[in-house]
This record gives sequence, C-alpha cells and structure tokens, in this order.
Amino acid sequence: MNDELLSKYRLRLNDLRRLIHTGNIYQGINSQLENLGRIIVTNSRGIVESHFAEFLEASKQAFDEGNHVIFDYRHDAVVEHQMIGQISDEELSKVLILLSSPRKDQRDTGAYFFLSELIENDLLSVEQKDYLLHTLLNDLELFNEIDIPESSFVYQRSFAILLLSVALGYRNPQTGEKFLPDEMMDYDLIVSQVALYSMLELNTKGFDTDSGWIHAYLHIGNAVAALINNHEIPDLDRIFLVATLLAGYHKNITPYTMGEIDRVVDAMIESIQNFEYLGDYFNNVLREWEIQLKKRFLSNSEAEWNKNYNMIHFQQNVMLKINEFPPETQDLFGDGGY
Repeated sequence: MNDELLSKYRLRLNDLRRLIHTGNIYQGINSQLENLGRIIVTNSRGIVESHFAEFLEASKQAFDEGNHVIFDYRHDAVVEHQMIGQISDEELSKVLILLSSPRKDQRDTGAYFFLSELIENDLLSVEQKDYLLHTLLNDLELFNEIDIPESSFVYQRSFAILLLSVALGYRNPQTGEKFLPDEMMDYDLIVSQVALYSMLELNTKGFDTDSGWIHAYLHIGNAVAALINNHEIPDLDRIFLVATLLAGYHKNITPYTMGEIDRVVDAMIESIQNFEYLGDYFNNVLREWEIQLKKRFLSNSEAEWNKNYNMIHFQQNVMLKINEFPPETQDLFGDGGY
C-alpha cells in the first residue's frame, strides 16, 4: 500500500476515533466504518502487483542467518537456562526477519515459537523489549502490501500482530509485571495501529498447504482481546477497538473457514464479561447486521453472499455461546428477536 493511501485511511480512522471520544458512540459509527471498509475493498489490488518474489530472493541470506541464531540458541538451551540478555540485539533483529518467511518452519515453529519463548520467559532486556515492540508496530511490518489480498506479505503482517498479542498479554507469573512498564508503552500508538490493521487486512485464509497457518483474523482477535483487557486503555478506546474489529471482519468478501469467527466471538465474550458497557455497542452492531441480512436475497454476486454468510456464521457462533453473553444480547436471539 502506498504511503499516501495509508495516510488517508489513518486520518479517516483517527477522525472516527475522535468522534467516539466526543461521546458520539452510536451516531452512525458502525455505518461510517462499514463505508470505509467498502472503500478499502474497492481499492484493493491484484497479485500481479506484488513484489514478494523480489523480496524473497533478496532475503535468502537474512533468512539463513536468522535460522542459525535460532538453531544455536536452542542447541545451547538458552531458554531453559533463563539467561536474560543472552541474545544480542543483532541476533534479535535477524530472528525477527523470519516472521516474513513463507516457510512455516522458519516463521511459525521457528521465529514465532522462539520469540514467544523469549517473551514468556522474560529473557529480553528492557531495551530489546522496546525494540521488539516498535518493530512489530512499524508500518512496514503491519501494512506491507495489505491492499493485495493474495500477497504473501500476509505472513509478515499476521505473525507480527500475533507476536504483538503475546507481548501485550504477558504478565510475569511471580511479580505480575507487564512486558514493559506502562510509561514505556505507547498505548495511543498501539491502539491506533491495531485498529488500522483490523480495518485494512483483506486476507481471510486460515491455512496454506505449503506455508502453514495464516490466520490473520484469528490473530487480530488475540491482539484486540489482549489490548482491551489492559487497564491502561481508556474506555472509549475499548469501544473503538471493538468497532474496528467488527467492521474489519464484516467488510471482507471472502469466507472465514478455520476458526477465525470462533476467535472473534470469543474476544467479544471476554471483552464484554470484563467491561459490560461494550455489550451495548456489540448489540447495536448485531441489530444493524440483522437488518442487512433481511435484504440478503437481493444479493447477486459471490462477494455479497460471502459477506452474508460471514454474518450468518457469526450469529450462529454467538448463539452457540449465548449463555456467556449478558441478558441483553440473549434477548436478541430469543422470542421476538432474530
């Protein structure tokens, strides 16, 4: 995605975030986000415009170097020895590059597993944690070719947001300390980037036979849930995150088939149980979707029917877990409701 278009989307989303912060929570926020979603889909590009092949060719040496780092540290059992600060800054950088690899052994069971172990065992220095966080939030990590649904840069984007969710959800089991002290966490930036990614991601694939898990929207659900459950996030930003999660999910014109719907619904359950006021916005969106579904028989394209069934399957997943939702949501699916 070119910088100019990304800036336009960011500015538009920031405007809607400010609107929520003025207290205009229900004044057409969802419909405005859905309008933005339609523009995002319309402005998407074809795979022929992707530069991933050139990137892959140029990155062979970097991928090899990252693999050597992981092999050497696992061979020395650094994680088991709890050796804080053992990995160098240069080595950390080399491993991070592997998140963009289309090979599952390099990206998923390689870099993601290794970096998650470093986070969950608190093996990084404060400076390295700060570097890791800002690398994952970088525009190039999160938005590279995000307007090309079939681009293989989706691996980089999806696993960056997944690793970000691990960092956001980390709590030291002994002290309760977070990944970084709150004064080092730029929550305003994190909310902005996660919300923008939720809105822009177009790839709904779950798994690729050759490259393994993609799961962008499942990983988005992880990140949004982890962020919402952080008590430093303002209440109105929690609504903003829910709004962009649901609108981003709704905009896509290809099906979700491998657990993404289940994860997004679970993220809503977890968020509403912890912050009841989020249920009001969620119910409002469900009502708007039901109005749209009543007109579904006017649909005459595969894209429109995919959107319809994405909504229907979402409703069905909510119904399966309806006892985990508050009474107001349950009433939507009871007598006189859906």
